[in-house]
Amino acid sequence: MFSAVDVVRSVAHYAVTYGRNHSPLGRNPLFCMNRYKCSLRDIFRPNISRIDGFIVKCVFNCSTDSSLQQADFLRECVMVRDGLFTLPNWFLVSDIDAIIDMCCD
Repeated sequence: MFSAVDVVRSVAHYAVTYGRNHSPLGRNPLFCMNRYKCSLRDIFRPNISRIDGFIVKCVFNCSTDSSLQQADFLRECVMVRDGLFTLPNWFLVSDIDAIIDMCCD
């Protein structure tokens, strides 16, 4: 939408405005509009930091403390699995995989 190339901008604008569900580029904004309860204008602001801030604000407004804590726990488990964090030797990789699977259900 904000490309310096006119053709790219035109195709993106057409896909979002007219293609809607018939194009991947049109479906993504529709998905975001539905998920974050916003307008197309909110999504396609030219300043990316405002877009990031808008989405972060919407996500945190829709999240509970419990879901945020679960996401943090899952992130830590993935970091343990990938070797970025460590646990005592009695934990096996299969144990961490089982915890991750349980958190994702």
